[in-house]
Amino acid sequence: MSDACLITAGAELTIVHAGELKQSWLAQIEPAHKQVRLSLADVQEMDSAGVQLLIALQRHLLQEGKTMVVQTPSRVVRDVLDLFALNAHFDVGASH
Repeated sequence: MSDACLITAGAELTIVHAGELKQSWLAQIEPAHKQVRLSLADVQEMDSAGVQLLIALQRHLLQEGKTMVVQTPSRVVRDVLDLFALNAHFDVGASH
């Protein structure tokens, strides 16, 4: 088993999907995973609930002693993180 978990987000990180995404993402993380790689390359729509979801996931992982890397964020994700001045808050990989 790998010590990293890859989670791929769909097209929307919005309030409409935030609850189900949180449950789905948390269900994919196993105790042996030390790092979560969150691929955001396909995100086309993101609102403040999507931002809150990312922050909540990161906080949860830190409490569990795990890390999170935002991989290949789409232009939409980068723009939203810029808007909220959060790029430095997340470990962000290469842009898409």
